[in-house]
Amino acid sequence: MKKTILFISLSILFHVSGHAAVLIPKLESADISEAPAIPSGRGIEFKKRSCLYAFFKKIELCEEYAEEAAQNVKSLSACMLQIKELPPQIGQLKNLAYLCLSTNKLSDLPDEIKNLHNLKQLLLNQNELGTLPYEIVFPKSLVELEINGNKLTSLPKDIENLKKLEDLGASDNQITSLGIDCKKLVCLRMLSLSGNDLGSFPLQFLDFANLTFLDISANKISQLPPQIGNFEKLENLDLGNNKLTTLPQEFTKLKTLESLDLSNNKFPAFPTEIFSLTNLERLDFACNGLTKLPRAIGNLVNLRSLHLWGNKLTWSPRELMYLKDLYELRLNGNPVHDDDIFLGNCIK
Repeated sequence: MKKTILFISLSILFHVSGHAAVLIPKLESADISEAPAIPSGRGIEFKKRSCLYAFFKKIELCEEYAEEAAQNVKSLSACMLQIKELPPQIGQLKNLAYLCLSTNKLSDLPDEIKNLHNLKQLLLNQNELGTLPYEIVFPKSLVELEINGNKLTSLPKDIENLKKLEDLGASDNQITSLGIDCKKLVCLRMLSLSGNDLGSFPLQFLDFANLTFLDISANKISQLPPQIGNFEKLENLDLGNNKLTTLPQEFTKLKTLESLDLSNNKFPAFPTEIFSLTNLERLDFACNGLTKLPRAIGNLVNLRSLHLWGNKLTWSPRELMYLKDLYELRLNGNPVHDDDIFLGNCIK
């Protein structure tokens, strides 16, 4: 009898993560009376860490409660609770489709996370995920994975096995290289890697044939490869806060582009390659030291938003008046920053 009690206690206190047993604090002392009632086919949002641990402890100790949770809990949110370890009982929530654990102190995940075969969205933003002694294995059902604001230097290797993944966010880490086989992510449409340490444009990006959204702003990229013209489906491209001075001629092939951000780079002049992108609706060219706006700006007939603030403009060509759909024009921070005066110069 004592051995049985000891075994149950140890199963509550420890879970195997990779190769090492990790102590789960708070679980032993959790009061299962704090465990929430299981909602029918809905989600649970935890506001207190003690309730979260009570929930998982009750799953461990009460078979009926565990079965009810597995059947009915479709989403679980536990944000800003200072969680350092996620109990292995998470793997029993077989119908979980949405899991948000953002703004905690997680440095790893239990192996049991891979058992969530119906999980579509996993949000792990603002944690402490970094270089691990073993690889995280993610559920293969994932469609969206958000790991922004962690301590990653490359993407977790298992991401390349997520063949259903459509949206990957890994901004504000310390990533210098991707570390995955991008060809395997055949469904990826949205990729965010802003605020990392990429020193050049990763050619692996070109393997994302279906990419429509790419954000690699706030890196250290100084030039783009000619192959960037191969992004036949790209609609939104953010290259702001890099070190670009020119664009390759092949940039003119991005005919599907609707939004382009080139702000806070080092362009000595306005890149003429942009004028071929007639589907552009939003263009941000702020903070580039621009002194002259070329007449060809009138080619961008679908432009609705144009940011030119923080440059050195004093006049504009009359072709700017051809942009009949333009509803937002930001000019603050130029020698002439009054919109009416600026536009008045168009007809001088």
